[in-house]
Amino acid sequence: MNRRFLPPAVLEKASKDPAESDFYIRIQEFIPHFKLQLRDFARHAGKHFVLTAPGHPEIKAKLSGKTITNNAKGQLYQLFGVRIDSEDRQGVTFGVDYTIRPINTSETYRWSVKDGVVLKAGPSAR
Repeated sequence: MNRRFLPPAVLEKASKDPAESDFYIRIQEFIPHFKLQLRDFARHAGKHFVLTAPGHPEIKAKLSGKTITNNAKGQLYQLFGVRIDSEDRQGVTFGVDYTIRPINTSETYRWSVKDGVVLKAGPSAR
């Protein structure tokens, strides 16, 4: 996710993430008047992802438990925090574009990632 395009209110919420998410996945779906839709989806959907890049080891990641919903000036953002598994953390290569492959466990509650979406590994802040 390119943080340059996030409203300040969303950036502030992400900076106070006690789960220390490594990145966030933004979803497009929104059901008006359904306050707990992110929790409901997360309860039923798969919680694991694999990050892949040609010539690099696969990186495992899972939902961190952090969600952010914000409607800042008419721009709706719904985000799920994701944390890279500690044993795979050393395998992440700076500057590499990783594709995000969800591990779906439900036929109804499914993650999908648009073609061309990548996660670029940046320097570790930890």
